Amino acid sequence: MVRKDGATGPIGPQGPPAPTPPPEPTDPNLGVDEDLPGVDLTVTGLAGATGAGGQFQVGDTLSVTFTVAKGDGSYLGLDELDYGRIYMSGPTTNYQRVLPSVSNLRAASVKNPDGSYTYTFAAPIPAVYAAPLSDSAFFDADDGELTGQPLLPGTYTVGVEVNKNYFVGDETFLDPANATRDFLFGTAAVLAPREVVTRANCNQCHNSLVAHSGRRTDPKLCVLCHTAGSEDNDPLAVTTGVTLEFKVMIHRLHNGEHLPSVLGVGTNADGSRNYGLTPKPLQYMDGDEVVDFTEVAFPVWPNLNIVMPRDAGYSALTT
Repeated sequence: MVRKDGATGPIGPQGPPAPTPPPEPTDPNLGVDEDLPGVDLTVTGLAGATGAGGQFQVGDTLSVTFTVAKGDGSYLGLDELDYGRIYMSGPTTNYQRVLPSVSNLRAASVKNPDGSYTYTFAAPIPAVYAAPLSDSAFFDADDGELTGQPLLPGTYTVGVEVNKNYFVGDETFLDPANATRDFLFGTAAVLAPREVVTRANCNQCHNSLVAHSGRRTDPKLCVLCHTAGSEDNDPLAVTTGVTLEFKVMIHRLHNGEHLPSVLGVGTNADGSRNYGLTPKPLQYMDGDEVVDFTEVAFPVWPNLNIVMPRDAGYSALTT
């Protein structure tokens, strides 16, 4: 500042820093030789537990804090994503749906000062388990289904899935990401995660495991919906009574060629074998399309000179 007599006045206090300009939005158009940028999705924290030891209880409202970025760590805003869902299931000893999937992840999440986001479920944790997918009377408690029963103490899991759409000419490509986070419920004191098979093991054959139009990529997410009692119960009754429980479904669709039902083999009331049944194809619905796994065998079953990829801790099993 210059005074009237020509002398320089004192320097005033420094003003606030200029606001950081918002990042440029991601260009969704890719060249034919460009890879998908990738999406890095991480659940960084949970809040809302009222238990004395930090456990969640019936009636607690679960808040989930997560971060999202491109595969190289660069900025990717939640508002740039084209899809997002969140849900909760448990316990890990026998997954059941608790807070079924909702699609308002992008709209209802709040951005935090550090760039992360927090989503708060509208409904509190209920007292009883929700029904499985496509529930019917075909499966019940004898099959491990706990619909309507009180929540058991244990380790529960929240799952998040998102994707960003990219375009190469007229073709659309999904760039997905999945994330999960385990937490304690009830009187449980020690986390007991469940991971019988890892995505890395699946990718020994599948190269890049994807399902449901490419949105789901991690078995840890799959088990949250493919619970006991879930059923491939399509309106055309083509696949009625076919279980979608993950641990059963995965073994069946990798071994369709040798299933007793596919071969027309059953069991009589006295325990003897019945080899005169009508063979039943192994089929599942994918949208409105019937997919047949009858001739699938992974890749030789029972295993001969190779072993099915399995997680550490199962090496004691023989072929």
